[in-house]
Amino acid sequence: MERPSSRTVRLSDYSVKGTKAAGVILLLLILFAGVTYGAAYYVAFPATVGFIAVNALIWLLVNTNKMSVNQLGVSCMLVKRYKQWYRIISSEFTHENPMHILCNMYSLFNIGSVLEQMLGTVLFTIVYFLIGIVGGLISYAIHKKYEPNVISIGASGIICGLLGVYVVIAFHFTGFQALMSVASSMVLLVLMVFSKHIDSIGHFSGLATGILTGIGIVRLFY
Repeated sequence: MERPSSRTVRLSDYSVKGTKAAGVILLLLILFAGVTYGAAYYVAFPATVGFIAVNALIWLLVNTNKMSVNQLGVSCMLVKRYKQWYRIISSEFTHENPMHILCNMYSLFNIGSVLEQMLGTVLFTIVYFLIGIVGGLISYAIHKKYEPNVISIGASGIICGLLGVYVVIAFHFTGFQALMSVASSMVLLVLMVFSKHIDSIGHFSGLATGILTGIGIVRLFY
């Protein structure tokens, strides 16, 4: 989840420009459902491909000025002032920097494809949004106290959560051996934490949510 270090919130800029919650959420759901339904005929990981496609399309819209980080990114001040709770989810599909989205989508495919195969498409989709919502709310609560003016974007919080789910399930069955399949993503995410533009709070909130979700899945299904 990228945190542009120089960007702060001016509340007067958002009273009219804020994107409507229903429109953004509906757009994301339609895009995901359409891509996932189509991808099911061609690939073994339709939800993972669908999420990547939505992220890529939002990135394209942002970089062609059809949408903006200011409209989609999450900020405690904006959420609190204008009740724009959709930002918790829309921010997690939003990227601005090309390297940022490339690293995140590589990690998402690497982790998501393995986890979707383990859980099935429906449960994987539920887990994805659960991590996004719960992890996002935890991150919001922490940011509200320490960094209320910062706008955060990016899928890496959810990716860390998916990694947490996978680590718990894989360790339950095979110990550390299965972790090698996502070793490159683990290294990449760890290295990203040291960047000044990375929202470490979002990373760890997602990871904690994913670990707890993984424990719940193991107890319920295994």
